[in-house]
Formats: sequence, C-alpha cells, structure tokens
Amino acid sequence: MRRKKSRHHIFPKSKEGTSEPKNIAFIKLKDHENYHTLFGNMTPTEIIEWLHSYFWANQLRGKL
Repeated sequence: MRRKKSRHHIFPKSKEGTSEPKNIAFIKLKDHENYHTLFGNMTPTEIIEWLHSYFWANQLRGKL
C-alpha cells in the first residue's frame, strides 16, 4: 500500500514563500499534519529559534 504524499511549502506562502519547486517538499500526509500541529506556520529558522529559546531554554548558547 502506498502512503499518500502531501505538498508542503518549506517557507509558507503566508510568509512570502513561493510555489517554486525548490520551496516544495513532498512528504507523507501524516508527517505534514504533525509538522503543522507542532510548529504551526513557522519557517525553518523560526522553528530553530523557538526550539533554542523555549524548548532548550538557551542551554546551547555558544555550543553550536
């Protein structure tokens, strides 16, 4: 059985992302749903910043 793939904008259109192929990832539908459940409409940079400041409580400062 093939799993359904979903078209995912890496940089959201709502944040000036485009529909160019370099900004589209085809991922499993469930993974796409989980991404948006966890990160809403954040960009990759915003996700890293959020993980660093909130989730990791700035513990990695200067170690990356």
